[in-house]
Parts: sequence; structure tokens; C-alpha cells
Amino acid sequence: QDGHYRWILESALPHFDARGRFLGYMGSCIDITEHKSHEALLESTLDSIEEGVLVIAADGRVIAANHHFQKLWRIPDELMAQGQDAALLSFVLDQLEDPEDFLRKVRHLYHSDEIHQDLLYFKDERIFARFTRPLVTGKQWGRLWSFRDITRMRHAEIALQVAKEEAEQANQAKSDFLSRMSHEFRTPLNAIVGFSQLLDEDADGVLSPRQREFVNHIQHSSRYLLSLINEVLDLARIESGRLELSIQPLDLPPLLEECLQLAHPLAVNRQIRIHLVTPQNWQVMADAARLKQVVLNLLSNAI
Repeated sequence: QDGHYRWILESALPHFDARGRFLGYMGSCIDITEHKSHEALLESTLDSIEEGVLVIAADGRVIAANHHFQKLWRIPDELMAQGQDAALLSFVLDQLEDPEDFLRKVRHLYHSDEIHQDLLYFKDERIFARFTRPLVTGKQWGRLWSFRDITRMRHAEIALQVAKEEAEQANQAKSDFLSRMSHEFRTPLNAIVGFSQLLDEDADGVLSPRQREFVNHIQHSSRYLLSLINEVLDLARIESGRLELSIQPLDLPPLLEECLQLAHPLAVNRQIRIHLVTPQNWQVMADAARLKQVVLNLLSNAI
């Protein structure tokens, strides 16, 4: 009368008299509209979930399943309409890489109160995350199953891991190359330093003052190049986590003086004069080689 449809559940039984003559039907009508609205709400709620959801009763009946479950497992409509878990299991097993393990776990979980989650791997390289927990109605056990397709995420993780390993290999190859090349450069430079030291000794006094100055520049510049090569080696050690420091008391004035001598040719080219003013007996706790690198870098940047 109000223009709305209502759901009515009708049931009837034939009625006979004492002689077995049919008298008619006895039946009842129950308004189940509210119950059906609750079912529709439950179905709508399940379909709004992005995961595939399946609820199985203790006797193997499908109590509820959303469209995402059917879509994820590619189950035909007629099979879903049967409403039996055994039929669904028979259909999905062929899709899995390890159907025996899948079936073994399902059978175990149906007789357990265990909450379980794991990954399912498919023959077509899909990957599902599976979660299940028991449902208890009185003394009977059922199960809630949920499935989520994580194929893209897992493939992205794998690709990221492969890229990370390749980058680490490339970085290691670069470090190995720098280490080898640095050693190759050090050999001739050590020879230059050695021969310049012999010239600097000038036992026969054949060098003029200007030639001696040139020899000193060769020595200082060669040592500076050696220090740069050592920095490259240090960079490789830092990247591999093998850099070690030797901290000890250092007299700062001699170290600064040596750095000024190494930077002197660069300052002369830029027409810059550098004066060193330091207190005597000025000591610091540091690694000599690393501190020298820091000072030389600061001087080079300033010049």
C-alpha cells in the first residue's frame, strides 16, 4: 500500500483428515524485508572491500563471498552459485604453483583455531597475500579467508633489490678500478720523488740556486700528487668501510708549513702570498695524513 516492495517468506504443508482425505494447506507468512535489507547491506559492504573475501561454514557451505574474490580467482558464475567450498577448491588448485601444499594447509586450518597468513604463488606469476582466521558459531567452526593481489608490489620489490645489487656491484667495480689505477700512478710518482731527492742532495754542487728551487717544486708537487692519489684510495676505503684513523699528538706548525710548501706553486701562479703565523708548541690530537688533506683542501679552495 505504501508503494514499497516487501520480502515475504511463505511456507505451507498439506493437511489431511483422519481418513487421509486432503483438506487443504496450512501455512505461514513471515515478513523478512528487514532481514533481506541486512543481507544487502552485508553484500554491499563486502563488495566495497578491495580484497577478495570468502566466508566458509563448518559444513563447507559458502556463507558469503564478494565480487573481488570471484574476480581474483577467476571463478565462473555457475561455480559460485553452487555455494560449496569443495567445488571452489577443485577449481583454484590448477592455478597454483604448489597445489598440494595449498590443499594441505587449507585442510589443516579447517581443523585449527590458528590465525594464519602467507603468500600464494601462481603458475602465471601472480602473487597473492592470504590471511585467514577462524569463525566460531556455538560449537561449530568456520573460516574467514581474505586474498590480496600483491603481484605488482612484489615485482617492484624484486626489481628494486636487483637494481640495488647491480649498483653495489658497479660501485665495487669502481672502487676496485680506483684502487688499481691509484697504485699504477703511485709507482712512477715514487720514482719521480726519489730522483728529485737525489738531485736535491746535489753532492757535487752542480745545481744553481734556481735549479735547486725547481727541484724543490718537483718534490713538493710530486708529494702533493701522491697525496691526491692517497685521497682517491681513501675514498675507495670509505665506500667499502675500511678506512682507519691513527689519532696521535701532532705538532701543528711543521704540518702547516709543509702544507704551505705544497700549495706554494699554486699561490705563485695566482700571484698570492701566504704567511704562516702560529704559536710555538701548538699540538692537536689528529690523524696526520687526514689533517694534512683537510688543510690542503682548505688552502686550495682559498687560493
